[in-house]
Amino acid sequence: MWVYIWTDQWLPWENTVAYYPLTSSTTVNDISGNNRNLTNNWSVVFWTYKWVNCAYTNWTNQYLSQSFSFSGSACSISIWVYFIKWTAPNYDPIYYWNLWIWINWTGNIINVSPWLPSSIALTSDSRWDNFIITYDGAWNLKFYRNWELIISGTWKSPTIWSNLRIWTNVSTGTDYWKGWLSEVIIENRAWTAEQVAWYYNQTKSQYWIS
Repeated sequence: MWVYIWTDQWLPWENTVAYYPLTSSTTVNDISGNNRNLTNNWSVVFWTYKWVNCAYTNWTNQYLSQSFSFSGSACSISIWVYFIKWTAPNYDPIYYWNLWIWINWTGNIINVSPWLPSSIALTSDSRWDNFIITYDGAWNLKFYRNWELIISGTWKSPTIWSNLRIWTNVSTGTDYWKGWLSEVIIENRAWTAEQVAWYYNQTKSQYWIS
């Protein structure tokens, strides 16, 4: 039986694959203890925006990347994102093997692989949002925004997870992101809805959400 040991805050533990706070002090470092540090391509900037110490990219060609592999099909990815809408090509805030979140500026549509769309209003100056993808290894994919289940579907994952890119498409190397990103967590278990809600409620105050 899988039991989380979280108490009053989330901390890296045995099921954490990588953890990137993306602050000006940690920058590209993985502080899970697994030494999967990111590569900073074309000078992603780390600074404070909206009172949050985070990473920023200007949409040109900046992104963060890492190539690593781990076995097992189950996976959870959590990110905090502050999105700025631009009338420009698609954006990929995070792309992990063939599991990704991308934002299409046409109609302000958020999609999560494999092509599960959700209409979410994104203004010119939006807000901090927590996006979480969970995959249980049995074809069940779920996408949460601020603990709320937005979309779900079925998808067969690879047996090996690899090739992480933040802010660009790992396959094409295009579709760059403009905005801010904080607290990237990758685990080799599917978080439950209760764990998703718990994590959001424990961290939202850091993003000035009441």
